[in-house]
Amino acid sequence: SYVLNASTNIDAVLVQTEMTERTIEEVLDKNRTLGGLATIGISSAVFGHETQTSITQFKMANEEAIESLLESPPDVKEALHELNLSKNHANQVAQWGAFALTRIKRDKRTRKQIEVSALLEKIILEITPTFRTSGIEISSSFEEVHAKTFAMDIETVLINLLTNAYSACLNTSENRKVSLGLNALTIENKEGFEVTVSDSGSGVHDEFKEIIWEALYSTKTDDEGNISGTGLGLTIVQSIVDDLEGVRKVENDEILGGAKFSIWLPLK
Repeated sequence: SYVLNASTNIDAVLVQTEMTERTIEEVLDKNRTLGGLATIGISSAVFGHETQTSITQFKMANEEAIESLLESPPDVKEALHELNLSKNHANQVAQWGAFALTRIKRDKRTRKQIEVSALLEKIILEITPTFRTSGIEISSSFEEVHAKTFAMDIETVLINLLTNAYSACLNTSENRKVSLGLNALTIENKEGFEVTVSDSGSGVHDEFKEIIWEALYSTKTDDEGNISGTGLGLTIVQSIVDDLEGVRKVENDEILGGAKFSIWLPLK
């Protein structure tokens, strides 16, 4: 009887443990999704001006095309020119829409083996047109890295860091540059990889290097000096670093002169 009761209790504990693990996984998945959605919102707010500009230019080009066709005789050559311009502007808006919609696909919320370098390159390809519109040059140097991790987490980290770099570059009138890096790195005998994002902005003062990770703290300001940032981007990054048992740091880049954010995450 004693053995039977002990066996029953062990089974009950195992069932409860499995239920607890599933609950934790569900909570983390929800947090991962919420972080991805929040990142889309943050980046949309930052890049919203460029999107709105593209929409305005699209409308203007179409109006010019219509006017050219209503002339007597119709100026077909000019109309085609304006329609080509409107097509380019429409493509820019469509690219941003596709970029936002693909961020929270279910397969990206599952831990699996991925090629991190290919994932980062895809994000850069998608976001480069928006940066180019503001005269920001993006360069990258990636090692080939494979890791068993969450694609959504990697994307969320990079997009938030790129959004910060974008805002920092807007504070400079020339030589707007952002540099990205990816390399394999072992820390304390644990294999991992490091993602770095540097910009040519004004950098981060020593007194702000810890507080910037706190929720709702932002150094972004508008043209009138009012706080314009959400203060959530780096907090989301911090949450992912904590969840994956990674390491983060910020310093000033010696080459570009602005901030350099480094995020280290384990391979599995």
